[in-house]
Amino acid sequence: MLKILYDKADGAIAFAVRDILSFSRRDFDGEHTVSVKVTEGLPADIRVAAGGRSAAVEGKDSASAVFGLYDLLSKSGYLFEFSGIVHPRKKICGFPELSYTHTAGMRERGIRMHLNFVQDQSCFTEQEFADFIRSMPRQKMNFLLFHMYNCQEFFPFAYRGVKHLDLAIGNLEKKPLSDTMIGRKKIKVKKYWYPREFEGIEDNEQLMLAVYGRYRRMMSLAKQAGLEVAVSFEPETLGETFGKHLREWSENSVQINEKYSLTNDWQEGWSGKKLVDADIRNPVVFDIAVERCRAILDAYPMIDQLHLISKEGGSYKRDTEEEYIAELERIFRKFEIDGSLLDLDSLRETVQDDEDGSAANPRSAQYWTVLPGENHFATVCGVLRFVEYAYDVFRAAPLAARMEEMHVKPVITVYTPNPATIGRITPIVAAMLPEGMAFHLLADYGAADIADKMDLWQPLFDKKLDVGVISWLEFDGCMMLQQGWTDSIEKNVRKAREMGAQTIYFNHWRVRGNEHNADAAAECAWDPEGYSKRNYFAKLYGTEAAAQAERAYSLLEKATVYSKRNNFNVGFTTDWVINICTDPPGYYWRCLLVSAKNYAAAAAAFEQLRGLCEGVGKVRAHYLADMCRISKEHLEAVSLLQDAKLPLVGYGCWPLDEKKRAMPPPQLLKRLKASAEKGLGKEYTYMKVLAKWVRTCDQQGQLAMHQQGLIEPFERLVQSLEKWYEQESSYVL
Repeated sequence: MLKILYDKADGAIAFAVRDILSFSRRDFDGEHTVSVKVTEGLPADIRVAAGGRSAAVEGKDSASAVFGLYDLLSKSGYLFEFSGIVHPRKKICGFPELSYTHTAGMRERGIRMHLNFVQDQSCFTEQEFADFIRSMPRQKMNFLLFHMYNCQEFFPFAYRGVKHLDLAIGNLEKKPLSDTMIGRKKIKVKKYWYPREFEGIEDNEQLMLAVYGRYRRMMSLAKQAGLEVAVSFEPETLGETFGKHLREWSENSVQINEKYSLTNDWQEGWSGKKLVDADIRNPVVFDIAVERCRAILDAYPMIDQLHLISKEGGSYKRDTEEEYIAELERIFRKFEIDGSLLDLDSLRETVQDDEDGSAANPRSAQYWTVLPGENHFATVCGVLRFVEYAYDVFRAAPLAARMEEMHVKPVITVYTPNPATIGRITPIVAAMLPEGMAFHLLADYGAADIADKMDLWQPLFDKKLDVGVISWLEFDGCMMLQQGWTDSIEKNVRKAREMGAQTIYFNHWRVRGNEHNADAAAECAWDPEGYSKRNYFAKLYGTEAAAQAERAYSLLEKATVYSKRNNFNVGFTTDWVINICTDPPGYYWRCLLVSAKNYAAAAAAFEQLRGLCEGVGKVRAHYLADMCRISKEHLEAVSLLQDAKLPLVGYGCWPLDEKKRAMPPPQLLKRLKASAEKGLGKEYTYMKVLAKWVRTCDQQGQLAMHQQGLIEPFERLVQSLEKWYEQESSYVL
């Protein structure tokens, strides 16, 4: 039995005590007593003393006291994960002998919820969402950001009588799930994949209010748990409804980019809605951004931070170099920046083809913001214009006064996953912003490459900006693959701290399968010097199996990083793999082969681990072995898909409904059909194995996504090839 003595009037501590007593009743042999209190003026975040059947925890504030309490339990044998709690292997018969003080390695450490994928919290049940939030303080995370993606900004807002109702949830259309799909019974919705509580809502205004209500409740829950809460949105982008009114509202002509833009193509593909790429210097666009911020403050008065974030890979496309230079010079004059920072020769440098062959297809290139043959004028201009825009929005008098009154911190965030752009913009951004301004960067895909290129951020630290690092627990371009970033996340956190960052938070979608990544993020950010992944492996798998676990996770990380760097977006969601990423010339077959072999090696290592442990560890090792196996199956299926698809493109038979066709001969169609059937068979295997493990909404979302984004278009390919083969064979004499 565990008895906790505390001030019942302290909400955050009371919240934690209720949580701990709900799961710890059977874990203690005999009465154990812990006293918890806040001690003002404590020189460290926490002070812990324990031994025998008693312990004392002090914190400099309520949140710190909560983290100290969970830290004590962690050192007593608990393992806290997003997907649940791993209890001590045997009953606790006395606390370990402890006497220490500790200050968190990073001031803010937490999660960036990217609320637009069918695997993320926007499609969780509310209970799962709440459980996710409750798990954060257990892991000593103290920061939670609600990123409201384009056309998924759920808060009441109207401008000049026009309501913001261009809304969608997730990135699957409301297409019915097939009754015959593998694992259909595991998906607990009636018709199509959607949050269960909202699947009956058809009216967009009702949907907005329902989701808005949920987000308010979840933010309130996070505040009760002692977390810092932030909201972010992309103020450059407007939904179609507002876009239709821009010209009538504007005194001057409105620049709307109606040219094809790879960036906008991606954005619209993810949001499922038509977006308007309007000039952010238009006074009406600016005013809408200010009013959206004020609406967020009205809608979510409990938030601590408001973030304005740029579009992913945004750029400012002009027709001539002179236009770029004029815009840069305007910004330099406005912010009184030293002209020596404007290195035009550097901006003119043309990006060369990726020599290692990892970017064969521009639409699946790692840094699709700047393609081979282009230079960095567009991306550098785009970033600097956004920073100017966001800074001016936050300085707008009515908004600035309201944020100061509510003690809401303004944060400017840039999402530009291109190191060459980062290296060019950081000295200029440092000159634009005042010392102490919060500026966050999402500078690459995956923790490994962010850490490797973080030296490019040095000017931001030299200016003493409040720099925040956004990293990854799971990279969306590899969502169909099992991912391990344990060592990379540790490297990312240590590098961020070494350079002087006090904020790090991580992109996150699914819960299951990311436990090891979350542990590295949470524990290393809390205690960089004391963190050891071996502790995690020992608690989960047992001390005797920890070395094998370390080997297996190392092989998984090798597979993860290689796939990200050489087969970019090979595991992306919806129909991108079959309809976009494998467009000519497709992936290099040798890179797909190496990726598949890497995952096969990881699967074998987890299978060995499975034989060395019992209980929860055995189940986890089995799960990871299976997930690595089907990652291999998917990679092989993509190779077979290309074998079948690419010749069809050459004959004018792709897309499948293309009207003008030069049909391949029967002998080739037969070969293509065999490849497609074999590839589809591998994806069926993927579905069968994944379905075996499906329980929570994030897994259900992945299963639904695989069905509609890969299985069904793959089946249409096989069916078309069968039909064409029969048709063309009839002409053979």
